[in-house]
Amino acid sequence: GVIMEYDIVVNSPNYTKRKRKVTKGIILHSTRGGAPLGQEYTGTLNWFMNPGSYVSAHVVISYAGEIASVIPDEWVAWHAKSYNQEWLGVELEQPNLGDLISPAQYQKLSEWCRDMAEKYQFPLDVDHLVEHWQIDPQKSDIGPPFQIQQLMLLANYLGDQQRILTALDVLWSYAQKVRCLSEVSCLEMESAIVAVKEELGLQAPME
Repeated sequence: GVIMEYDIVVNSPNYTKRKRKVTKGIILHSTRGGAPLGQEYTGTLNWFMNPGSYVSAHVVISYAGEIASVIPDEWVAWHAKSYNQEWLGVELEQPNLGDLISPAQYQKLSEWCRDMAEKYQFPLDVDHLVEHWQIDPQKSDIGPPFQIQQLMLLANYLGDQQRILTALDVLWSYAQKVRCLSEVSCLEMESAIVAVKEELGLQAPME
């Protein structure tokens, strides 16, 4: 299921008060306000909160990896003109063209994309994760050095991680249920499962 927890929730007035009939994918934007990092993020949220700006996105992700919910994902945000009716929009904090997208941003973005793809049933590929410049010739965001391949790899691998984690938990609960293992082999199995989780960067607690 959808598990994204937002760091903050702001309720922008800039949205169409009806739900999308279809969700084709996600349009990827960056802020380009030219302010120092941090100020750029809060400034973007303030701009999206301003009823006179007539713009918004569903979420904004800071350079530090904080994610703000601006418009609930069911509703139509105002981020890409005629695409608003069928596409989700995400905004990455990037003050200037060419500024780096941080590892924390890639991670949080991949988690959000994964959740939205699961909820709305679209693939995590280049036809469904689209940069703003690809649909609007007047725009340049996100642009280099952003790597769509890195996002797709992370977003798709997250699903693999979750499946492996689930499989390990099923294995462990089965081992506990059958209770035909000696105390030693039980400890060995627990150690092995923990080792695999650590290798995958999955520090989920054992039941």
